[in-house]
Amino acid sequence: MKKRFFILFLALPFLVLPFLVLSCTQEDIPPESMAETFTVSATLGTDTNNPNTRISMEQNIIDMKLKWEDDDQIALCIVANEQAYTQTVNVDIDPKNNKKASFTFTLPTGDYPTFDLYGLYGGDGFQENSTLVKLPDNPVADTEAGIRKAMVLTFAKKNINVSSPDFSVNFSHLGSVFKILVSNTDAVNFTTISGISRAVLASNSADPLGLHVNTDKSSGRYNVATGDFTETTSIAELSFVLPGVINLKPGDSQEFWGWFIPKEGPNWPELKLKLLDALDNVLLTTTGIKEAKPSPPVSGKAYHFFAEYNNNSFTFSSLIKGKFTDPRDGNVYKTVKIGDKIVMAENLRYLPEVMGRLISKSDEPCYYVYGFGQDAAITDVLSVEDAKDTDNYKIYGVLYNWPAAMNGATTSNTIPSRVQGVCPAGWHLPSHAELLSIFEVYGTAWATRGIYFKAIGNTNNGFGLWNDNNTNATNISGFTALPAGSKSGTASNAFSNIGTHASFYTSTEDTDDTNAIRPQLRATDGNINKDASGKKYAAHSVRCVKNY
Repeated sequence: MKKRFFILFLALPFLVLPFLVLSCTQEDIPPESMAETFTVSATLGTDTNNPNTRISMEQNIIDMKLKWEDDDQIALCIVANEQAYTQTVNVDIDPKNNKKASFTFTLPTGDYPTFDLYGLYGGDGFQENSTLVKLPDNPVADTEAGIRKAMVLTFAKKNINVSSPDFSVNFSHLGSVFKILVSNTDAVNFTTISGISRAVLASNSADPLGLHVNTDKSSGRYNVATGDFTETTSIAELSFVLPGVINLKPGDSQEFWGWFIPKEGPNWPELKLKLLDALDNVLLTTTGIKEAKPSPPVSGKAYHFFAEYNNNSFTFSSLIKGKFTDPRDGNVYKTVKIGDKIVMAENLRYLPEVMGRLISKSDEPCYYVYGFGQDAAITDVLSVEDAKDTDNYKIYGVLYNWPAAMNGATTSNTIPSRVQGVCPAGWHLPSHAELLSIFEVYGTAWATRGIYFKAIGNTNNGFGLWNDNNTNATNISGFTALPAGSKSGTASNAFSNIGTHASFYTSTEDTDDTNAIRPQLRATDGNINKDASGKKYAAHSVRCVKNY
């Protein structure tokens, strides 16, 4: 048998995902063309049940980054002399750039001047010696990692000359990602939404949504060569089923993910969102609707829907929330967009080492976990892993002195600060002016602005982490300020004010260069002490801001 070998190169760009809030915006996936490579136009990588077929993905509010991983595979279908041949090939990753990869494939025996090549990433592969692809049976999940198992990417390259096979291909998305984030922000009645089994995104008018859906969850097919679908239909609602039943307490959120294939035809109708229990009883329906859009959904895009429950009202929300994974230690952080800035909605937990109470410095980095090492000697080597195992670390994060927060940088009060400090790459420690600009998005008076930024609830009602008199907290900003307290000096009461005070270091030195500015919120009132400062040896919380 005569075999011909070809080597092709793949590149994976990162992309920005559009989102649907009160008004919908969308952005096309940016193309990326590179010499002697072919571009994989992929919004999302897939992760099928086959552990050797995956692209890992990192969600960061509205963008996701793609990379190839070891042992990744793609399915190929070669059509020559009107005969289809299928094979599975491994991906060889570029050691200098994991967004690039190459693969080799073998042409079938025979004499023919040209051939067609079709590629598939994800799904169940091609049907044997066919250009048909079976559509996923159950394209929903409760996590981003879970939905990767349903997603399918394809490419088609026709009339390739056997004698001059220099060519490139583009992977494109067969479908689009849909994400629903439901948050319980009830700061009035502290009601738990009990027994949630699924979420339903439905047309308010009963008009179809313009998506290909398997008719009987087994017969739907897509022909990569012709672009035709068979045994699919369009429905008026999408059901996002959870693997079990959940109860959503105040302060908690739940994700619903889906992957669906847009079809030409109808535009988006008005939409509503329902939460149902296991018996299909409707628990909640949004009181408002998502307005109709003058366009249908588009493959290769991601659509985000945010909804909140508060004081007996279930509504679509304008808050844009997401997640970020710190590559240094794997910590996952909730994020929120406030004004034009993306901010961590949790205190930073990066902990390269941990000190006890008796260590206090103003000229060297110090890292603390509230109460940990309270009685340790100065000479003791404290365990980072033990510190991370405490509730205070998991809930309130790490307390940093100013040298640790700055990580060797010099003072800055610009917007943005341009000081990465202790924050992960792509993020920075906000300046005093910058943090105030975030707080100024909500409220008009510093004496009451704190209510919009403090986490809801208190220790008395069992939902919050503030002391019982957490005055008027609503957290409508999504900032979720947590009262991590502080560490100052070496006295027995060096750790203090947990549950009552939240203080956040900035990159800005005070007029007295022994002090640094760290605005503070308190349990007893809605005030933000915007100009609060203290000694650099004292340790406080850090909130990072995404670079812009």
